[in-house]
Formats: sequence, C-alpha cells, structure tokens
Amino acid sequence: MSLGNIIFIIFGGKTVRSNNKVPKVPKWSMLSLFIILIMSTSAFAQGSIFGIVANSDLSTPANGEVTFVGYLDDTDEEIRIESSDGAGYDAGNWFDDFQNYLTEAPGNPYDYHFYNTANGDGFQLSKLIPNNSFQQENILLASIAWPATPVGISGVTLSGSSVLITWNETVGNTYHVYRRLAISNGSFFRIDDPTGSLSNPGIADSVFIDNTVDGSSSYDYLIIAEDISGNLSPHSTIVTVNSSITDTPILTSVDPNSDVIQGGLLINLYGSGFDPSGVDIQFGSQVVTATVVSPFHLTMTTPPATAGTIDVYVTNTTSLSASNTLVGGFTYDANTEPVLAVIGAQQITEGVLLQLNTSATDIDGHIPAMTSSALPGTATYVDNGDGTGQFNWTPTYVDAGIYNVTFYATDGLVPSLVDSEQVQITILEAGNQTPVLASIGAQGGTENILLSFAVSATDPDLTTPILTTSALPTGATFVDNGDGTGQFNWTPDFTQSGTYDITFSASDGTLQDDEIVTITINEAGNQTPVLATIGAQAGTENILLSFAVSATDVDGTIPALTTSLLPTGATFIDNGDGTGQFDWTPDFTQSGTYDITFSASDGTLQDDEIVTITI
Repeated sequence: MSLGNIIFIIFGGKTVRSNNKVPKVPKWSMLSLFIILIMSTSAFAQGSIFGIVANSDLSTPANGEVTFVGYLDDTDEEIRIESSDGAGYDAGNWFDDFQNYLTEAPGNPYDYHFYNTANGDGFQLSKLIPNNSFQQENILLASIAWPATPVGISGVTLSGSSVLITWNETVGNTYHVYRRLAISNGSFFRIDDPTGSLSNPGIADSVFIDNTVDGSSSYDYLIIAEDISGNLSPHSTIVTVNSSITDTPILTSVDPNSDVIQGGLLINLYGSGFDPSGVDIQFGSQVVTATVVSPFHLTMTTPPATAGTIDVYVTNTTSLSASNTLVGGFTYDANTEPVLAVIGAQQITEGVLLQLNTSATDIDGHIPAMTSSALPGTATYVDNGDGTGQFNWTPTYVDAGIYNVTFYATDGLVPSLVDSEQVQITILEAGNQTPVLASIGAQGGTENILLSFAVSATDPDLTTPILTTSALPTGATFVDNGDGTGQFNWTPDFTQSGTYDITFSASDGTLQDDEIVTITINEAGNQTPVLATIGAQAGTENILLSFAVSATDVDGTIPALTTSLLPTGATFIDNGDGTGQFDWTPDFTQSGTYDITFSASDGTLQDDEIVTITI
C-alpha cells in the first residue's frame, strides 16, 4: 500500500482515495499510519473494523484476489461483500463499517468469510460487533473445505414482475439467493428465504424466479452455495437484470427434429429463457402447450400434420415474449410400413420346445407392436416392447399336425400400417408314449389299523392307463377306478407285521410304468387271549355235568386253559388246541353252589371268567 493510496472511511459514505503519488513504505508501517489517521480524525464511524490479510505462508494476497462476505446476527438476511460501500480489500488490508448494515447492533454476533480466489485458502471470523469506534481483526488464511464458488449465474426478465436467475448446480449443494437495487452499492438481502435464517439451507435447484421486482428497476443478484455440512461458499459474481426490459426466450434446437404425419412423438426443445410458469410452442400452424423441464429445456408431443417442413418458435405465456424462429426446424414425413423380418416355415416333434424370435423395424422411428393370430394349444407369444417378440410352444403328444399362425408388426398409428407373415408350423408324431405312474413311495402301517392310499397315472397320449398290482397280502385290496386312479386298502391282522413289496403298474396295453412299493406293517404288541363265554352251569347229584371251554389269541398263539380249585370228583382237561373239557358227576352229598374260575393265558396276558355251577 502506498501513501498515495491512503483510505479514508467516512460514516455512511464510500471509500475515498487520494491520487497523490509518493514512494511505498512497508506494510506494517502503513498499518500504524492507517490507525493514526483513524484516531486523529472523525472519518471512521463507531463500529468500524479493519485488519491485515495474509496467506497461510504469510505472503500478501494481490488486489483482486480476496473476497469476503459479512453476516450479522447469525443470519444471512443481510450480507455485505468486499465491494460494498465502506468495505474493501487493498494491498493486504481489509476494512468494513458495521454502521453500513441496516441491522447492526453493538454486542450482536457477526461472521466474515474470507476467500482467496487465487489459492483457495479461506478463513471464518466470528465475533461480536464492537462498541468502540474501531476494531482490528487480522486474518490469516488457511486451507478450507468450503463448497466451490457458484458459477454460470445469469438472469433474464420474464415479465414486469418476474426475473429468472439460473446458475450451474452442483449435486448435493443448496443455494442462497441475494438481491439489491443496482443503483445501490450497499447490502444484499436474501430473497429465497426472506426470514433470513442461516438454518434454512436454501434451494436444491439451479433456478430461482424472483416475483418481487417492480418492472422498472434494475437489480443486482448473487448466489452463495451451502454443502451438506452447512459450509458456505464464496459468493458468485454479480449479475445485473433490468426488470423494465422483458427478455425474449431463445430457441436453439429441436430433438428429434422429424416425425411421421400421424404425430404422437415426444420431442425435446432446447434453448434458454423459458418461463417455468408456462410456455406455448408455435409448431407450424398449430399452437402446442409444452412441459417446462427447466428454463433451458422443454418437451412436447407432436400433433398430427401434413408432410413437409414447418417453422418453430416459443412464447413465454406470461410476458407473451416470443423467441427466434427455427425456420424449417421440424419435418413431418409420410408414414412408411414396418418391416417384419422373415420367419419361414417351422417343424418340431411332439414334446419338444419350439421357440421363435421375431423382429421388426420401422424407418419412421416408431417401435412396431408385435402380435399374432390365434395360437394353437398351449403356445404363447410375447411382445417384448422393443420391436421383438418371442413364440414358445411345447406341443403335447396329441398335437401332431399342421398349424398356420400369422405374425404381425404394426406401427400403431392412425391409420396404422401392418406387415405380416403366415408361418406354417408342422408338428411331427412322437409315437406311443409310456404312461406315467405318479410316485407312491414307501408306506407304513400298524397291525389292525386300516392302511389306505390312492394311486394315479397319466398318459401323454391322453389314454386312460390300466392300474394293477402284483399279488397282495391276505386281506389287502386294490381297486382300479377306471379313470387313471386306484385305491389300495388293507387292515392287517395281528399276525401280519413285517415288510411287503408290492408292484403297482400303469399300462396303456403296450407300454407300462411300474413302481415297487415297500409296505412296512408294525407289530401292535402282545394281545390278550379271549376266553369264549361259558356262562352259569347247573346239574343234579349223581348225573354227569359236562361242558366245553374254548379260547383264541389274535397273535396266533394257542392259549393255555386252566381253572381254579375244582370240587371233589370234577376234572378239567386242556386239549392243547385252545379247547378244554369240564366233567363232573357230583355225589349225593355235593348239592350246592360252586364258583370256579376258568382262565386262558398266553403266558403273559390272561382272560378269566368265574363260572357259577349249581348242583
């Protein structure tokens, strides 16, 4: 800083510089002189702030390299930058005056964000507004992790009440938008969030419409980015927009720029200055309402028209401001027929998959719809939606024959054009097929409990199989229901525990499918013998009383027959075959009643009956 460039800060005013040229002096000496000048004059108002700015290597940033933004009261409703009245950077010294903030109050917090545009260093100064007439705050810049300075800012007037501001967006960042009157060189005020809270991250877009302009003034705009961590970027360049002059949109290209006369194609229009609130497109002789994707991008669906080229231009609906005209900007072509790729005759054998891939093209750019006539049997045909289709058919063993199927490719327009091919499909006889016996699997049961299961079979030739079995165990039955199903039933007795292999068969009279099914019958345990009822007996003295006794055992063993103590002269004989004989000729002294217990035992379990004999 030279003595010839002494800075005086006057309350409420702009920087005044002397044009006297004198030799340069060391910077620190100049700062002392700077302070002396402040203290010896009343030019500095209460609350002035200044200091030295140095890079991290203690070098001095060149003029034009340092920018800063000042925020008051922890808000960003009002900000000042290095070019605001009463503020600036010059040859290593920075300065500002809190009196130039409309919202300043001594003791309130403030933040200044300094940034060196040459090396990317920065510094955040956070303190309280001083009560004294000046405050020195030296700034040592250092490496920072702030968002990059927003670039690409531009502005156009959409109408007397709306200005469109756009910039290049960085994904993940949000943006604060500021404005001031262009005739002012003071503070900027936030307009995307009029409350001005720094807790509001701003807008996640690259577009902002200012609907508060007066239609006669010019305005300055700038942008500050905020990242996901809440770090604020240096401010963008300033763009000035005159709200009294409505800007016309600019149309640069149409893509694609041709369609068939039936229309219906979604196309893109590119340019700038498109009004997000609404745009009409003059498309030849027709007016079409467009979808505004962004101020630089529109989409629309082409209407039907006659063949030939047409002119295209865009009108912002609010201002009625029209763009330039793209002469011959779009071409309507006469519709041409889709072309179905040749398929040719097909041949396959019963039971074998036939798969056909079909395709079609349309030089008009439309994707043909792929369809077919009625399909045979279980055949299917799927339109893949990309100009291809797939036919699949596994003919059954009754489908031998010749089938004609017509495949179509249609452009779907009105009127539509179609290409088709009739394809002859020959299905060859595969010969007699073996019936298929459904798997039965091993079976299990227990003595004296019903074991029942169903059996079924099919025949690919659609005949009804005959169901049979090998020799069955005693008591088991198998019934062929005559419809391809059968039923096996068996209640094994107490002597039939064990394993049995039974062959089940399904036959068409020529070919046969078999399954050997292992049936395991579990032992139900030892069963109690059963003594046949004897009942009360009666006789007379000196006359023979004789009756038989018998017992059975479901386990197949022969029960042992016994009695309790018999009267004198009575006998009981176990015949050893499950029968016994009681004999007694009572004498003339044995009249009376006698209770005798008869028993049948297998050695473990026993059945008894007390028989009353009256003589």
